[in-house]
Amino acid sequence: MSRRLCRQDLTVDYGRIADVEDFVNLLDISAGEFMRALFGPNMRQTVSFLYSYGNTIFGAQSVVFARLHGENIGMYTGYAPWRSALTYLRTGWVLLRHLRRTTSPRLSRMIAGAKMSIFPPRTFYLSNIAVYYEYRGMGIGKLLMEYLEKTLEEKGMKRIVLDVETSNSNAISFYSQLGYRRAKKSRVIKVSRKRFEFFRMEKRIGQH
Repeated sequence: MSRRLCRQDLTVDYGRIADVEDFVNLLDISAGEFMRALFGPNMRQTVSFLYSYGNTIFGAQSVVFARLHGENIGMYTGYAPWRSALTYLRTGWVLLRHLRRTTSPRLSRMIAGAKMSIFPPRTFYLSNIAVYYEYRGMGIGKLLMEYLEKTLEEKGMKRIVLDVETSNSNAISFYSQLGYRRAKKSRVIKVSRKRFEFFRMEKRIGQH
């Protein structure tokens, strides 16, 4: 396959319910180990339900896909800070009320996550970005980030923040090349006896 793609063949648009399988696959690629630590062995079924349910941190309304001839090849997901606390709480409620798979400690972690997601005004939190392996190196990730920044600038947003695992040197390099800088020292999250360490990175936008 050619390593060059014609942008005229690519579209970027919000997620649809029918995209649930690609969402789960791409989330598994970008954060599978962390998601399994959080949700357990039924992770794929759980996030699939949350995607289809809507108005959760994994809801279709928070996901944007890159499509080649109508086929999903990459995505990003995230949300604005003023929604984050309510979205986290709603996600925990859905897990507890409808899936009945969430223990009290896990629900507490979801609520704690909402408390940590407090950012300055006009900030967008980028939760995940992923591209299928066979389409990497073709500029899809950059295309998604450019679309995100353009869309946010049009809405008057001023900053994008994200967390990246300290061991993911490729992702750190990718974000750095796009102008993202480390904003905070690494923080450690322990989930299901596993330890995950992250860098907080951010980029100011709309300053032209």
